[in-house]
Amino acid sequence: MTDRPDEPPTVAPPGGHATLAGRALAVLTWRRTHRWCGACRAELTDRPGETARQCPDCGLYVPMQLSAAVLVAITRPGPPGHVDELLLVRHATGPTGLWALVAASSRPARHLRRAYSISRRLIDATVTAGRR
Repeated sequence: MTDRPDEPPTVAPPGGHATLAGRALAVLTWRRTHRWCGACRAELTDRPGETARQCPDCGLYVPMQLSAAVLVAITRPGPPGHVDELLLVRHATGPTGLWALVAASSRPARHLRRAYSISRRLIDATVTAGRR
């Protein structure tokens, strides 16, 4: 918050501006890709106070789906005088061949407080795959 009386107080959103921008992008993308009813082809309308749309003709209710995910940064100390090493993975198939952090998606009903168990499974799967 600012201490200047001539300026309105400013408060950063919870999670910071990057979280807010990411959420805004997700909502805008969802609105763009969920414009028409999948049952009767009518244009969907927004539900006031919800992140959902509804068909005015057949009543189909279309809530925005959550896609929870966990990214895990697995590191180990590097050689003396060097930076820590980061474990990266690359899919054996696919067009890009890019390296990425170890990741897994989670069902929307699963609480993110269980991220530890998910990260544990990721580590186990990565180690197992590395032995093949």
